[in-house]
Amino acid sequence: MNGRQLSQEKYFGLYVALNIKLVQRKERSPMKIAIVHRYFPPDNASCGNIIHCISERLLECGHDIKVLTSSPSYRTNNHSHKNELELSSNLDVCRANLPIRNGNMLLTILNAIMFSLFIIFKIIRTKPEIVIVTSVPPILSAFSVSLVSKIMKFRMIYFVMDIYPEVGLVGHGMRDGITVEILRKIDSFSCNVADCLLVHSEDMRKTMEERRSGIRTTIEIVNNFSIGSKKNVPTIINPVAFKKSDFNIIFSGNVGRFQNLDRFFDILKETKDQKIKLIVIGDGRKKDHLVQRAQNEDLNVEFMGNQPQQVADMLIRQSDICLISLNKGVTNYAYPSKTMAYLACHKPILAMVDLDSELAETIRENEIGFLMDESDIIQASNMLSNICKNKSSIKKMSQNCKHANLKLFSKNETLLKWQKIIERP
Repeated sequence: MNGRQLSQEKYFGLYVALNIKLVQRKERSPMKIAIVHRYFPPDNASCGNIIHCISERLLECGHDIKVLTSSPSYRTNNHSHKNELELSSNLDVCRANLPIRNGNMLLTILNAIMFSLFIIFKIIRTKPEIVIVTSVPPILSAFSVSLVSKIMKFRMIYFVMDIYPEVGLVGHGMRDGITVEILRKIDSFSCNVADCLLVHSEDMRKTMEERRSGIRTTIEIVNNFSIGSKKNVPTIINPVAFKKSDFNIIFSGNVGRFQNLDRFFDILKETKDQKIKLIVIGDGRKKDHLVQRAQNEDLNVEFMGNQPQQVADMLIRQSDICLISLNKGVTNYAYPSKTMAYLACHKPILAMVDLDSELAETIRENEIGFLMDESDIIQASNMLSNICKNKSSIKKMSQNCKHANLKLFSKNETLLKWQKIIERP
């Protein structure tokens, strides 16, 4: 090869590199993005806080962001149309005024229908280039966006936080009949219209890939991260006394049908002489039942109700270990966000989950907690007693928790991944 050919190849290489940079710059030009999610601050929901962080990051990147959500209704006393966060931010937040459900099934269905109509109207009116829609509320929101996407041809990113209707089979007592199959086909339609599906774990990706309805869209894993809390801790209405003689376990999150707390109560019942205390932060459909059971069986359990994130984080830091308990099979359809909250406070995890799940493997591989087999109550109670007697082993795990949080659930790394997904061709 002579010098002239080398020179031509050099200039050609520079030409290609310049064009790539120009294309990249063009791809990074501001885009109109709509983000659809049922909850948004001041709603005290971890998923809503995650969406807020993603929205703010994309806004910082220069994109035109419109959040489509509902009036505050989840664990908040602020039901106003606008809140301090919105007034102090450049985010454009559009809220649907929906009836408060209060556990009423008919109102829940009406809520979902009204929210879907709101989504369709706003998307048609604003003409976004990209719509990010989550699985909250399940199935209907994504289906509404997919129908409009077929007509308007915008990019649709489906953020599957929980896989419905499958998760209902392990938590809501649903039967895998014709109704579930219809709902599965509807959601599969939305999945196949979407340009990209985002899930939290490899377990969830496998579930989507194995759907009978068939998923052809690319599925990527993007897990959540810990939001963290402000330094100012408000006064606690119901302070918890952490006794030095007690072994304190914190459970923080939804006290619902997926959480399998009844089974953990069975284990606690076998360890009553060990001075083990469970503190439950949160609310949910199973709370009243569990409160009654704790009273009837004289279990050492204190229910704190919903608390501001700052208070929850403070209580987590003061505890000895933190509990994740889930019904069998739930890890195939969801990933508990409390994992990140616990690790961000450098607290080891006591996990009663599927032993072959990605979550269980993460705990084993990083040495950040203990795995409990719920199938044998006596063995599980003996394990809990041994952990209680050996607090020094738990303290050694705290540093592992800190490293695992930075390595696996970095907020900056996750938001950068979101940015790359949005800005790629």
